[in-house]
Amino acid sequence: MPEARKLEISETLEFAAEREHVFAVLMDIADYPRFVPGLRTSELVASDATSVEVRYSAGIAFLEIPHTMRMTRSGPDELRFEQTSGVFRSIEGSWHLLNSTDDSSGPLTRMRYTICVERPPAAPAWAVRRAVRVFFPGMLAGFRNAVHSSRPEPVA
Repeated sequence: MPEARKLEISETLEFAAEREHVFAVLMDIADYPRFVPGLRTSELVASDATSVEVRYSAGIAFLEIPHTMRMTRSGPDELRFEQTSGVFRSIEGSWHLLNSTDDSSGPLTRMRYTICVERPPAAPAWAVRRAVRVFFPGMLAGFRNAVHSSRPEPVA
């Protein structure tokens, strides 16, 4: 039986921050290498009113993995992304707002992160699975830490 070429990950995350702050961190492309493990560079290539195109260079050990992604804000509740060039056959996914509240315990934003990666033809499935299972949990933890560490202090 042939090995699957696609690997999908979906996870719900909670941020102790307001929705717009979470989206601001997601759209702060220049800051990604600071908190995304393995990401070496992040360069804005183009932008318009609703989307940005970004060239990334990620590394796993001695391997350099360049790719370009388009990130599009789909209304107030979703940020979609897709690979426009790179070594993977395809990468696509989204950050989708599930809900956002602000009560006596402070703001809370719940989002679902979904990504589907289709490996390149020459890459062994085990290598892609390992890279994805190591990279994405670290990336999600990095986003959570970046949101929380840069959150504006509440006004008393």
